[in-house]
Amino acid sequence: MTYTIQISASPVHEFVFSFCFFMKPISEKMKKELSIGSNWYADREKQFPHIVEDEGYGSVQYEYATILAWLYSDDQGIEGFLRWFASLTAGDIYLLTEPYMSDRFSLPKDLSKLHERAARYLSEWYKEYFHSLLGYYESAIYEDVQKRIEEYEQAKDSESFLEAITGGLVMDSALGIKEIKLFPTIHLSPFFTSQVYGSLAIACYPINVWKSPEEQETDLLVNMGKALADERRISILQFLSNGKKSFGDIAAMLGTTKGTIHHHLLFLNAAKMLRLYETGDRNSYGYYETRPLLADKMQELLQKKTRN
Repeated sequence: MTYTIQISASPVHEFVFSFCFFMKPISEKMKKELSIGSNWYADREKQFPHIVEDEGYGSVQYEYATILAWLYSDDQGIEGFLRWFASLTAGDIYLLTEPYMSDRFSLPKDLSKLHERAARYLSEWYKEYFHSLLGYYESAIYEDVQKRIEEYEQAKDSESFLEAITGGLVMDSALGIKEIKLFPTIHLSPFFTSQVYGSLAIACYPINVWKSPEEQETDLLVNMGKALADERRISILQFLSNGKKSFGDIAAMLGTTKGTIHHHLLFLNAAKMLRLYETGDRNSYGYYETRPLLADKMQELLQKKTRN
């Protein structure tokens, strides 16, 4: 597979992503592992009770805004994006997003009414929440993105670079991806995520701006210890070391429920022990495989933390 990767330091992407992240909450167990803090959702619920009341939870209808964030070309920051976003008609949005439509992605119904509400919600999200993070976010992210761009320019191939920077994301070759838009996320850290829109994929890689590099290495080592503290998770690693398997394959091997499998995969993903093959199927969990050189990474961290 051959695709190009564009890495952006623009806060517009994380701004829109953080709002969509709030609109579609993750599991309670996953919340506890977030670098940004386990109370983040509860704090935002208190801050935006009317949005929760209006929309409820589990909403994916605002996802189209993530594509528009990348299609926004003017370098006017978040405020410029908000003005442009609010000015769009339903017809404008259809024309802009039409190249990315597929059976995997379509625009929500009643787009005109929804878009008006989305513009209002995003404006509130910026003024009452994200604006307070902006200065800190930009200063911390810009340096990291410049470093990643240099690494990408020196990388042997896009596939290995993507897998390394995200901590396990692999694009299934059958997708025919031609371009990946990549941005750093502080909200989903230590996890990554991706979405496929035709030949385009949008993905984020985790970055922890709350702790020093040394503290982050300690956290990773702690997460590795947690991941290995259950014999069933060790069984999963052994099972996946023989090649990529589906979520159903793992469930059949362990003979347990989906919820239990999610629980174990959560710990393994937080420890960056697994590869996840993105298939573009939103009704599937993709394929998993043990990351190569896992034992070498653990040994490296242990030696670094325990040597005199």
